[in-house]
Amino acid sequence: MTSLPRFASGLFQLRRFAYPVVLSSAAWNRALHQDPTYPLDAFGKRLAFLVQAAYQELMNHPDETRVRFTLDLSLMSHDPEACIALELSVVTPGCEPPYLHIALQGERPSTH
Repeated sequence: MTSLPRFASGLFQLRRFAYPVVLSSAAWNRALHQDPTYPLDAFGKRLAFLVQAAYQELMNHPDETRVRFTLDLSLMSHDPEACIALELSVVTPGCEPPYLHIALQGERPSTH
């Protein structure tokens, strides 16, 4: 009997990986915005790294709706202090589809 709820919980967690990912403006600017001459493929790599890190945190904390984590971009930016404190939230806005929201830690909540 206990395997059914665990199985159902696992299915619920898998659905979270289909949720769209939304970044706050501040998180977008801090984690992704670069000099306009920065190569587009480097931007894509940073974006992929950010989304992958967010999903990894979601897997590490499957029952949480809000998770704080640090994104280390030092290898990509060659800046040893390129660590960004982020917060991932699972947002379920009433009758609209749920999504994942990434913001800077301590950022004032917006009206997602």
